[in-house]
Amino acid sequence: LGSSYVSDSKNVFYNEKWLESFGEGEFSVLGYNYAKGKEAIYYAGDKIPEADYGSFQGLESGYAKDSKNVYLMGKVIQADPETFRVLDYDFSRDDKNWYGKNGELILK
Repeated sequence: LGSSYVSDSKNVFYNEKWLESFGEGEFSVLGYNYAKGKEAIYYAGDKIPEADYGSFQGLESGYAKDSKNVYLMGKVIQADPETFRVLDYDFSRDDKNWYGKNGELILK
């Protein structure tokens, strides 16, 4: 599947850790260690409990977002998901702030 996610056609594993059973089309790797199962969103094999399943989308450089939050490497960062965008590996921004490569606020 990619990004250390593997399957045996009925089950998905991340680095040998079982995640879930699935049917055809119910599990997809979004990139940068994010994946979408039939009922959960994962980062590096761990469920992201606060993720909104219906609106979740992988971005780039380890970022993702949904209708409620922005995520960096599976953790929520304080950014506006409606206006957030990744500029390049080292910088991202929303309509009010700029963020460094670790999601830290660098400019208001």
